[in-house]
Amino acid sequence: MSNFMAVREMELWKYTTTDDYFDLLDFHDAVVEKIEVTENQIIVDIESINILPQHPLNPFDVAKYR
Repeated sequence: MSNFMAVREMELWKYTTTDDYFDLLDFHDAVVEKIEVTENQIIVDIESINILPQHPLNPFDVAKYR
């Protein structure tokens, strides 16, 4: 008998937000995978965050993680 393990490929989501909506992102338990600093940007790759219901990217009535 052979062992078989299916691994789902990670979906990449690339979103940006503005200062107007930044407070509607919840970083509780967020895992930072990479930080890149350029001349005028700081780019943070995060495994997942909670998008609060009031954020325009969240079509649900509850917080969802992405």
